[in-house]
Amino acid sequence: MKSTVGMPRPNPEAASCCEAAAQGSLAPPREPTLFLLDQAASSAKFWPKKNRMRTIYTHITKQILATLALAVTIFTFVLILGNVLKEIVTLLVNGQATIGLVLKALWLLLPYVLVFALPIGLLTAVLLFFGRFSADQELTALRSSGVSLLNVALPVIVLSLLFSGLCAVINLHWGPACRTAYKDLINTIDLRTTADLITEGAFITEIPDHWIYVGKKEGELLKDVRIFTLKEGEADAEYNAEFGRLEINNEDRQMLITLTNTTALLRTSKRPKAPTEPGHSTPQSTPSYDWQWVEIGGWSSTPIQIKDQGAQRRKPKISNMTLSQLRRELTIRMSADEDAVAVEEATGNAKKKVEIITSVKVQIHRQIAFSFACFSFALIGIPLGIQTHRRETTVGVAISLILLALYYTFLIIAQSLDTRPEWRPELIVWLPNFIFQGVGSYLLWKANRGI
Repeated sequence: MKSTVGMPRPNPEAASCCEAAAQGSLAPPREPTLFLLDQAASSAKFWPKKNRMRTIYTHITKQILATLALAVTIFTFVLILGNVLKEIVTLLVNGQATIGLVLKALWLLLPYVLVFALPIGLLTAVLLFFGRFSADQELTALRSSGVSLLNVALPVIVLSLLFSGLCAVINLHWGPACRTAYKDLINTIDLRTTADLITEGAFITEIPDHWIYVGKKEGELLKDVRIFTLKEGEADAEYNAEFGRLEINNEDRQMLITLTNTTALLRTSKRPKAPTEPGHSTPQSTPSYDWQWVEIGGWSSTPIQIKDQGAQRRKPKISNMTLSQLRRELTIRMSADEDAVAVEEATGNAKKKVEIITSVKVQIHRQIAFSFACFSFALIGIPLGIQTHRRETTVGVAISLILLALYYTFLIIAQSLDTRPEWRPELIVWLPNFIFQGVGSYLLWKANRGI
């Protein structure tokens, strides 16, 4: 009889596994990282917590970044393709652009497009990852090992904050600067003139002796027009009209701006300086001219010489301005508006004027608020992905598009109210961030407590 001392005892579980494997009833082996996650519940006592969390964080980060890279690539391609079909292909077909210039234009478009592609891509990646994570019962395995949902969500939240910082840099400087350079490049290929300097929603100061604001431009038709004429560097008159027309004389290379039903604020005579009050070292701040409001039927500007755009740079729209440019633009518009208000108070006449300040404020707040979109999308995407409990990609993409449409609805509403300062549209652009972050935090708290 052989001795059994020192011989290993048979393992019933191993034997049953071998029998099951022989019968082909075992599922195929899973990838190592997921296997470690599934073993968390049974090996929590022997697996050091520090190493366990490092493995979990590494797995989640890799999965999120991989899905994010794919989603951002797809959305970037779609957004760039829309711009290419609209502006570049026509120039290329007509022989006005070379392949090199087209590649340069695409490179300049990239930062501008990334501002939109990054938040959308991150939202899609978070929804897809946590949907699969929940459907495969991996989240259940982690929670049974003592890992809370907040710990699982931590690397995603950190990534969202990092991407929000990157979006802020792109959104406040690189994106608008590259967009403006892209527009200048397209205009260089497709030669434009001084007439193209007049763009809607921008306060134009590049035309000599004129400051011009046009709320809407439809071909030659102008809407919500406000024009300041300058004399010796000072405002000489202000003209406000609901409608106007841009007339171009190609033979004489001149253009005229004609207004209908115009309200004019005209400078009549210069006032003497106000006397200095006792106790004050400087004269009182009062207007140095007398002004008069006049209702005139039609008005035409003096002929403005048309020059090729190569001689002067086109001023970007406020949507394509960097934060520093927007702050300078706001200073210019506030100065012009304050001068008009001071004149109204001095003359005792108040007339309806085109609102020119709120649109700049809305754009400033929009650029800053949209930089936090990555954080807002991640915070609401985590609990929604867990609740969907689905592996299908189409479900995650559909939810992403719905949330994106809801987010942009607030931005569109704010943009449409940029001439109604009483509605505070510059604060409306912050509402989607507050709503998404508030709802996301509540749903994450409920999911963490298992409610």
